[in-house]
Amino acid sequence: MTLKYPHLFEPIQINSLRFPNRIEIAPMGNGVPEICEEFGQSGASVMTLGSWQIDDEWSQLMGYPNPFIKPKGQQVHGLEGPKKLRQQMLALQRYGMYASVELIHAGRYAHNFPKDSGKEGHAIGPITETYLHKKGFMIHVQGMDEAMIQHVVDNYAKAAVNFKNFGFDMIMLHFAHGWLPYQFLSPTFNKRTDQYGGSFENRARFPLLILKKVREAVGKDYPIELRVGAREYRDGGFDIDECIRFVQLAEPYIDLVHVSAGLDSEPELFHHCVSKNFKPHLDKIDLARQVKQNVKVPVVLVGSVILPEEAEYAIASKACDLVAIGREAMVDPDWPKKAYEGRQEDIYPCLRCASCSEQNGMGCASNPRYGNYSWVEKDLKKAETKKHIVVIGGGPGGMRASITAAQRGHQVTLIEKEGELGGQIRHFQKDRFKTDLDIFCRFLQGQVNKYPIKVLLNTKATPKMVQELNPDALILALGAEPISPTIKGLESTQAKVMQAIDVYAHPEQVEGEVVIIGGGATGIETGIYLADEGHHVSVVEIADQIAKQEQDINWRSQLDWILKQVDCTPYTSSKVVEIKNKSVVIEKNKKLKEIKADTIVLSVGFKPRSQEADSFYGITYHTFKIGDCYKVRKLGQATNEGYFRVIKL
Repeated sequence: MTLKYPHLFEPIQINSLRFPNRIEIAPMGNGVPEICEEFGQSGASVMTLGSWQIDDEWSQLMGYPNPFIKPKGQQVHGLEGPKKLRQQMLALQRYGMYASVELIHAGRYAHNFPKDSGKEGHAIGPITETYLHKKGFMIHVQGMDEAMIQHVVDNYAKAAVNFKNFGFDMIMLHFAHGWLPYQFLSPTFNKRTDQYGGSFENRARFPLLILKKVREAVGKDYPIELRVGAREYRDGGFDIDECIRFVQLAEPYIDLVHVSAGLDSEPELFHHCVSKNFKPHLDKIDLARQVKQNVKVPVVLVGSVILPEEAEYAIASKACDLVAIGREAMVDPDWPKKAYEGRQEDIYPCLRCASCSEQNGMGCASNPRYGNYSWVEKDLKKAETKKHIVVIGGGPGGMRASITAAQRGHQVTLIEKEGELGGQIRHFQKDRFKTDLDIFCRFLQGQVNKYPIKVLLNTKATPKMVQELNPDALILALGAEPISPTIKGLESTQAKVMQAIDVYAHPEQVEGEVVIIGGGATGIETGIYLADEGHHVSVVEIADQIAKQEQDINWRSQLDWILKQVDCTPYTSSKVVEIKNKSVVIEKNKKLKEIKADTIVLSVGFKPRSQEADSFYGITYHTFKIGDCYKVRKLGQATNEGYFRVIKL
């Protein structure tokens, strides 16, 4: 068999284990046995169950208590101790996958969150300190003395042996993202003046003690993975040069090293751990390459490995020896299997949108089954009765509905008024910050072409036309239309006026200096795109925060980061009072400011095409609105509705 990705599927020896390929599934918490069952069948070499505490006293964090120690009062986060852990481990191993487990100690961040924000928390760390937690309460950190250091070292070793004896094939030691070993390594955290602080050799002493003790405890034939943070991304912090030096010292004790970056518990630096759409894919590849060039142990690339061709490139170019897929594996557990079979076009792409983690979200925007494993079947059942389903609107929601209906064996007609499927996202290939949406659009377009779906482009649907098609079910995915605000001077200005959605379709029409009216997510992202294209951009938002509806910490930290790199100036708590010939007058704190504008971009919201959609009711009993024509909201809600409305038809 000729493989499309030969480097990705080349076997490799890791200590006593023979990996059949170079794919790991990264630690992302523990999940549930059902998803572990799917991961076990994925074809990856190993999966790591993440964030297990090494003891029950000083390593508490938003993770999982050590199952081999009776907890002191804290909950076990829904896990039934060893019984549930064994189910997950065996679910991975049942089909030949190796099971690993990640050991973690949060150090200065390791505390039980107080129930009342006024209470204080306690933790341990390199130094005695007090800091204000992001939730508003004070954390008192006790600097570790020699006895405490030895206690933690011993607990790492005990935990490693316990998990080994329990049946795990290997372990991962998490020394990145600002956790305790990293706190000793980093000069910004570690201000000690004894043998554990100051010079690099001293700061490395405690982490090396852990590695040495763990290796002695588990034996020379048991594989140990190490996750390191190669860059802290703040002045004076731990950086790539010291990271390389540390891995060189750690090599006698480890078999693999995962190269990551950033700090997990610092909101402004978290996006360097888990990147989102403002960052490119393989965002840590240069760091991994530098480590690989200077060490002998195999190197694992971590972060935004989305496509198999990206993974193949990373390995073939000798930037790494293996890749770890995280969120992408959650989106599509069959990623390795599909890549091996050369079916990359069938891989659900991760949009890095955080819809999966949003409290009020509908799960994954790409794969509706994510998070719904107990009631959404992996393989859609064929419909008992073949129906004719008509879908009006070829945006993401309409395409998803059409694909799902066709997969169930229905006859599908998809009607789109434009000359191309994709809706608003079909133009995003022009924006390097929207690569994920462009990939998703092409994925859906490819899936539509794969199935026998009759697509009518450049066709404006009417009730009479649809009635003549005699559908058994009708999916209305007509989308929404932009709102045009009433502002003094807007009709008479000599500046070019455009809607934000038209900017991507016709960027060549944008001239000179740009003022965007409306600083929601659409407005600010359009502003960043135009600034990246060389325009000076001002974004005017009446609320006290840009994109106030977006409260995902990771997204906001990346927004702040990218705004420092482009010529895009936000004006919050500002109202547009007048538009002149080539300027926009805004009011903030009862003071007026005039901003030059060659182009004015409107981004004040959308209104559903509900009235147009309502005109199609009465043709067939099974008529459903989905997406923005039902209610304006997010992409994931539209695609999920497109899926769920047809799975039982």
